[in-house]
Amino acid sequence: MLTLNSLPKIKYKNRKRLGRGYGSGKGGHTSSRGQKGQKVRGKIHPLFEGQKNKKSLIQRLPLLRGKGKLKPRKGKIDRRLGSKNGKMV
Repeated sequence: MLTLNSLPKIKYKNRKRLGRGYGSGKGGHTSSRGQKGQKVRGKIHPLFEGQKNKKSLIQRLPLLRGKGKLKPRKGKIDRRLGSKNGKMV
């Protein structure tokens, strides 16, 4: 007979969803975002660095245009792979 104390243990629980009301266990008022500030009010652009004068990462990288700028170089590479009976092949 199956009883409550003989049920198998659950391996994982469902995660708590943020901001879905007080009854969800992780919601209501601030939804674990803190009180005030930029992170509370909306999204921050992933490339935003927060300075007025410093150039962003995208602006600091060189502008690569044209054909074949990022292609690997071709040519022979000298490799020593191994040996047979102690001699290099």
